[in-house]
Amino acid sequence: MHLSKASTASYGPLGDARIVCLVIDECLNENLFSSLDDAKGVLKDWKEDYNNHRPHSSLGNLTPQEFTQKMRMDKLAA
Repeated sequence: MHLSKASTASYGPLGDARIVCLVIDECLNENLFSSLDDAKGVLKDWKEDYNNHRPHSSLGNLTPQEFTQKMRMDKLAA
């Protein structure tokens, strides 16, 4: 699974380990899978939610998508 840079950039060198723990805690421990394809679908949906719809405190309580848009607007205004 590959998460966007916006979602992991603020974690520093432990980013990958924290994301793995988050996936395990929030996704894998909460679901029973009937097949590998089922697991892939659930993980894909979780990744979409995490990367595009869930606010992150490290991004000023913006979603990664909103944060990226804000950074682009700030860069254009400068």
